Amino acid sequence: MRKWQTIQKMKPISPMHSRYYVIIVTVTAITVLMIVLLLKYGFTIGPSIGDYTLRISVKTKQSRPSASSSNLQNTKALLNSKAGADTTLSINDFLRLTRDNITPEQARVLLDRAKSEVKNINNLAVISSAILSTLCRHGYTTEAWELVSSNPGTVREAEIGSIFKESSGPVNPLLGKLETLVDPKERCAALVGLIGSRPTEIANLDFSKISMDSSQEKLGVAVAILAVINHESSTTSGDVSIAQSLLTKSMDLLKEGKLNVDNLVTILNDNDAKDAFHQWDLVDRLKDGIATKDLERLHAAVVQKMINSDADKSMDLICSSPSSKYSYPVLSRAINIMYSADPQSANTWVMTHLPSVDPTTGQHIIASVAQVAIKNGEFNAARQWANQILNPEVKQDILRQLPAAQALKPSGGI
Repeated sequence: MRKWQTIQKMKPISPMHSRYYVIIVTVTAITVLMIVLLLKYGFTIGPSIGDYTLRISVKTKQSRPSASSSNLQNTKALLNSKAGADTTLSINDFLRLTRDNITPEQARVLLDRAKSEVKNINNLAVISSAILSTLCRHGYTTEAWELVSSNPGTVREAEIGSIFKESSGPVNPLLGKLETLVDPKERCAALVGLIGSRPTEIANLDFSKISMDSSQEKLGVAVAILAVINHESSTTSGDVSIAQSLLTKSMDLLKEGKLNVDNLVTILNDNDAKDAFHQWDLVDRLKDGIATKDLERLHAAVVQKMINSDADKSMDLICSSPSSKYSYPVLSRAINIMYSADPQSANTWVMTHLPSVDPTTGQHIIASVAQVAIKNGEFNAARQWANQILNPEVKQDILRQLPAAQALKPSGGI
């Protein structure tokens, strides 16, 4: 039997923790991603047309679809109106215009008007990216690049993201364009747009061609992958196979050093894919290539979805798998989730299965239940569980927590 070592206190992995971390650390990535999703799902976007490269040929330009007469009249009426107190265009006006087949010159006019009339920087980013998206969808990709703002910041990042999202040509020219970008935020925006527009290609893409040195780029890729996984998993039009492919790709990117453990924890914690046990298996395949503490964090990130799906099956797996049966972080996470969801069922499971599990696994479970009892103010129960712990250091560590916990909260019962 493996010697039971002193239990390490695990920093709890809250399902919301990584989401708050993403919002705080990568506001740019989230802003651009939301703009991309707004453009994709917030209003009608026509299908991609043709197989355009970054350099548009004369033949391609001649084949561009012409706008309907009503759309042209609508566009001209708004474009010809003079900026002023009574004629200022609203964000809805701008977005309505982007549904039309506007020309590069009309796009330039719209961008100029937006810059002078729209004061909210996020609204300006949405409008500008929508205008350039429309150009790209109608074959004016080269012209769209020429209209990208030269000023660094949110607007330029959103514009770059929209071009990478809407460019329908081969991916390699876009990767070449990506490597001309230096600012990590702009590279992040480009990667977010690219992943959001062609997830199947991304799942099969050789990322060795892409430099991803900054934490912003890594987290931007993780957030974009997460958004696509959630869309494909939770909408009626979604493709579950795409979600599974991107989950697998995430594991590969970790092994290749393109993502880090924190990035993958974000994806595992927050994804809406229904295949929790498949995700556990994917993580398990990493066991020979990463540190034990990192493997424990990744397994712990999957536990809540597993418990919510099938608690008994989850606990059987966790208590028998060589990767987790001696892992206090994983077992403690599982016990905490079970008791939070259904204390009575959790207690029944523990009392029924504790005698039959591996003794070391059982000791970890006992220590975890004692900690849950302290958290819930059940101090007599916590003391009883702690007295069953064989490791004297672990036992004393838990017993020392009781006086301080009792001073903060009256004792309760089981």
